[in-house]
Amino acid sequence: MIEPQLRGAFKAPLFFIFSNDYQAEQRFEPINILLPARKTIIQEDKMYNNLNSVIVEGNLTRTPSLNHTGKGTSICNFSIASNRYYKVSDETVQEVSYIDVEAWAKLGEICAERLDKGRGVRVVGRLKQDRWEDNDGKYHSKHKIVAEHVEFQPRKKTTEQKEESKAKEEEKEAVPAY
Repeated sequence: MIEPQLRGAFKAPLFFIFSNDYQAEQRFEPINILLPARKTIIQEDKMYNNLNSVIVEGNLTRTPSLNHTGKGTSICNFSIASNRYYKVSDETVQEVSYIDVEAWAKLGEICAERLDKGRGVRVVGRLKQDRWEDNDGKYHSKHKIVAEHVEFQPRKKTTEQKEESKAKEEEKEAVPAY
């Protein structure tokens, strides 16, 4: 076995400390890394991805749409509304955020199959920004979440389903158990 000929050390962030004014202070500690001889240049900014993680919970605002790429990969697009409540004096204020979500491949197929308007979901993913220029030369951008994990909340019962379950419970109570 050939031993690496170069040993490099660089400083990597271990954690962040946040102060009251939300400015982050990085703490660094040296880490020794064995590098092969042919890799002599280390660029710290290319060693790690920046943290890009989002968790959002809300209800679907419309039925998901399922599309396919030219190579046949499934893409499911849907939108969720996330509510936030806070108080101003004695009045409760509701703030709603509408967020577009994109799920790929098998996850996209499952979302298209099982989700419908009004269903509650929790989406874990990453934030993505699309940028384009229209025919008039005006630049646009749009943010969306690319889903890596989707949790489905239980469906809410309709009035018919509530009446049916109530009738079944009454039947069970009416029949004596032996």
